[in-house]
Amino acid sequence: MGLLKNIISFLLILSKPSSFSEKEPQIPFIITKVTNPVYIAHPALVKRINSTSTIIMSESYITVVESQTDVYMATELIKAIRKKISRLPIKYLIFSHFHTDHILGAGAFLKENPSITIIAHQKTAEHIGAYTMNEQKSWGDEIKRKSIDARNQAILTKSEENKNCLLKAADEFDTYYRDIKTSVIVLPNLTFTDSLGLYDKYFNIQLRWLGAGHTPGDIVVIVPQDKVLITGDLVHDFEPLFWDADPDSWIQVLEKIKQ
Repeated sequence: MGLLKNIISFLLILSKPSSFSEKEPQIPFIITKVTNPVYIAHPALVKRINSTSTIIMSESYITVVESQTDVYMATELIKAIRKKISRLPIKYLIFSHFHTDHILGAGAFLKENPSITIIAHQKTAEHIGAYTMNEQKSWGDEIKRKSIDARNQAILTKSEENKNCLLKAADEFDTYYRDIKTSVIVLPNLTFTDSLGLYDKYFNIQLRWLGAGHTPGDIVVIVPQDKVLITGDLVHDFEPLFWDADPDSWIQVLEKIKQ
């Protein structure tokens, strides 16, 4: 179930009245330039699971790594790209692996460009086809339960301030639930097993599978001209998540990344 286990602890924090301040800005993404053609879009103060996306510019098109967690976040990401980076067509969308916080926004990219090429490892594509529908339902059901819990807590609390915060939390969960339920699962239409190159006139992007790690189909994306390496969730800034992982192989993959 991957992401679902992580959601539960996140949503426990989200359910606290203090996490719903009326003064919090709602800016879904902060765009940061890494090199001349490479940008990252990292989530700001949004009350939902999300992931960092990478935007790679070539002369005539854009490549995006990670589609985001749902249709709302993906739509906001596309808006941020258009406003702060470029209006060139988004030609390629890359999934680093199959967890739903990285793939469920793909429908928004398909709407933006019906001829978009969506790329993933073959094992990632197989997992999406076999399991993502059930994972999406489980994720949505968990968030709906959090909405119900928040409303029940609001009935029991004596503080008007806490009641209002809990009701606001419930509304946020309901919106989140609808965004997950309306997110369309999109299968990759280009897969590979070992490596794949995307070539432009003066530019290339390399996709490589280095072995099983965080999931069986994790890939890394390399922009060799700028010495940029995108690792997906193979490299974490917190405790690694192991429920879909091969820990022994993961260590070997990290050694390859280090090299």
